[in-house]
Amino acid sequence: MRRHVFFLMVMPLVLVTVLCAAACESNPCEGVEIIPPSQTFTTEEVCQEASVFEAAASIGYGTTTYSPLDENVVLEVEHGPQGGQHIFGSALLTGMNPGERAFSEPRGCAQAEVYDPLSIIYTLSFPEQRYADVVGTGGWWLEGGTTAESFAGSIQLVMDIWSVMDAYPDQLEVTLGAHVVATDACGTTVEDAGTLRLSLDE
Repeated sequence: MRRHVFFLMVMPLVLVTVLCAAACESNPCEGVEIIPPSQTFTTEEVCQEASVFEAAASIGYGTTTYSPLDENVVLEVEHGPQGGQHIFGSALLTGMNPGERAFSEPRGCAQAEVYDPLSIIYTLSFPEQRYADVVGTGGWWLEGGTTAESFAGSIQLVMDIWSVMDAYPDQLEVTLGAHVVATDACGTTVEDAGTLRLSLDE
């Protein structure tokens, strides 16, 4: 009984202390002079540097590493947590402005800004157009990329694998046409095309 009474007396004090601590916690960015994000280099400088290298794109697949499309590789869709299916396209770019993401100082007290965003359009085409083209976009900026070589990965290509299987009922795999176009802030456009094999054996 005494323990019960003690618990009833102490718990409100603990609750008040926790709520006060949460409410009274100071904002670490309050009163701090925030320096807005800025480009490390000017666009003109980066474009001049990029012009030294041959502008080109190599189409592939992957998330954190580039794998070239190979007729011996059969890709399988990944099943997302919300029921969707997708594969990841990628591209290796040379002679391009990779863009830049810059953070304010102190970091975390304001939003990051993207400078010289890169436009990447990756398209998959199905044989006989039995299934609509799948288009994915990516890039925006290429983290850690340079004008000599940049990797654009994790370009999500979403499809309904069950509808694809219905469109090709007698096949265990289907060969798709793949095409990527990348345009940077310098106005340089590169593209590449290839084929990939998609497994329908679910």
